[in-house]
Amino acid sequence: MAEIRPNSQRSKDAITLIWIVLGISIISFVSSYYQLDLLNRINFDSSITDDTLNANDNRERFIAILYTTAFFISSIKFIQWFRRAHFNLNLKTDSLSYDENKVKWCWFNPLYSFYMPYRIMKEMHFKLTELLKNNNIAFEENLSKSNINTWWALWIIDLFWSKYSNKFSQKATTLSELIDATTLDMIGSVIVIILSFVTIKMIRDYTKLETIVAENDFNTSVILEDVIIEKEIIS
Repeated sequence: MAEIRPNSQRSKDAITLIWIVLGISIISFVSSYYQLDLLNRINFDSSITDDTLNANDNRERFIAILYTTAFFISSIKFIQWFRRAHFNLNLKTDSLSYDENKVKWCWFNPLYSFYMPYRIMKEMHFKLTELLKNNNIAFEENLSKSNINTWWALWIIDLFWSKYSNKFSQKATTLSELIDATTLDMIGSVIVIILSFVTIKMIRDYTKLETIVAENDFNTSVILEDVIIEKEIIS
């Protein structure tokens, strides 16, 4: 039988990158606020020069590149942690609904990516908690279903919001449209900030319980064997 693979470092890497995304999102929000103020002053403030406008554009462009890079890397790190967590749990219970290939590719399939990662994560949380309870292992961490629901709802909202915001920004030409586009960007930053906090908590809670499972030598087959023996004695 395969052995459980270390996952704590992947957890730390994912959390660290998500913290970086969160930090950049805060910086992006502040930068967008200054841009919004600049746009609102254009019509009546003669001190605003082309150099000021170019400096603002360069700052916004740099932050966008920085955020895109950090978000991409953090997504890869999260998926690596997600796959390893599923692999380890699958060694302890043989009743998971999805195989390794679906866990790997569900994020990249345009159709599956809207619901399958959520279903897999929800099942992982349920099975992990069930495994500990069935083996009489005490634990304080609460893998909240509402936290998973919030995480996925925010993920979907951010996905659609960012697409809409980007399309709107690309088409914005008038001052009014640029102001609206900046406001959309600020709201998008807030969504990412909240999503980051929720995701970090979810990873931490799961990792704590996963560590308990890794430190205890038990699996589902032992439980099923005890149940069969008990039934035979009763009959």
